[in-house]
Amino acid sequence: MCDGLLGNSTISSLCLDNNRNITSTGCHALSAVIRDPNCNLKKISLNWTGLTDERSNILGAALSGSSVKVLHLSHNESISRRGWHTLLNHLARTSIISLNLRSNKIDNGGLAALANIGTLKTLILSRNESITPEGWRHSSTRYKELDSG
Repeated sequence: MCDGLLGNSTISSLCLDNNRNITSTGCHALSAVIRDPNCNLKKISLNWTGLTDERSNILGAALSGSSVKVLHLSHNESISRRGWHTLLNHLARTSIISLNLRSNKIDNGGLAALANIGTLKTLILSRNESITPEGWRHSSTRYKELDSG
């Protein structure tokens, strides 16, 4: 599939939801598509794909500087808290405006890392039970500082 997308400038949205067999090799192939100078992908949906720390790192590195504006990664419980921190640090170097991160293992540190994505306008974080009330309080203060700065 990715070979067919290389060089394609007409496809702007790619949905691979519920494909739980995306391997590291598949992530490298998708990364090549994302990095292709002709790539015009604006939206990528990878909900319920069983991404791991390694695979999310591969994708995160490819997304840096890409044309992708909307990213859906809900229900990827195989990504650890540490993996989320790494991925979200990659996303700070993107122009993503919308993120769906519902039902993952994002914690207070991941929530803080989200504040570094300066282009973000829409964020879905429901059902990330590792975020504590203190994390939410600290985050709301941080977002207010960014908004007024």
